[in-house]
Amino acid sequence: MIIDPIPSELVEPLLEWSPLLVVYEDVVDHILQWGIKIDVVIGHSQNEDILRQKLLSQTPVKILSGDSHTLETVLYFLISTKHQAVTIVTADAEPLFGALNNFLDKLSIILLTQQTRWSGISTGSYKKWLPKGTKLMLDNASQIQGMKGLAVSGHQREALEDGLVELVSERSFWVGEAV
Repeated sequence: MIIDPIPSELVEPLLEWSPLLVVYEDVVDHILQWGIKIDVVIGHSQNEDILRQKLLSQTPVKILSGDSHTLETVLYFLISTKHQAVTIVTADAEPLFGALNNFLDKLSIILLTQQTRWSGISTGSYKKWLPKGTKLMLDNASQIQGMKGLAVSGHQREALEDGLVELVSERSFWVGEAV
């Protein structure tokens, strides 16, 4: 899902998997310049005819109306179509954390910005092999009750050595890694 206009280089590795490409109405023109197939557009109902005209070369394309709760509309659509994961490409991930927390038990969610790849952790446990010195960012770090293989480094956590690191919380949380 692409929410904001971003460089195509950020998305190209994802497109190799031929994903269902969902874009917001505001970025349709930007994405059409890339010459790739758009599968679903989420937009305002009053603009549906304009969107259909713009997307004639893209058929079949599904247009969803999401006038008030756009992000939630897309996520419910993905759940109803049996998708298990979504990567959301955005300019700023942090404003989305709160709304997305309600979906972490239904979808595996990655938020991708030009600087950071955020992973939503619904299970309360994050385990990953990282090289020494890798820095992790946390949304709401105060929720973390335990960590292994990591040291606090300012507002980040840093891998102490090559190996498995772990973060534990009783609630869902977000972990960010530099891209």
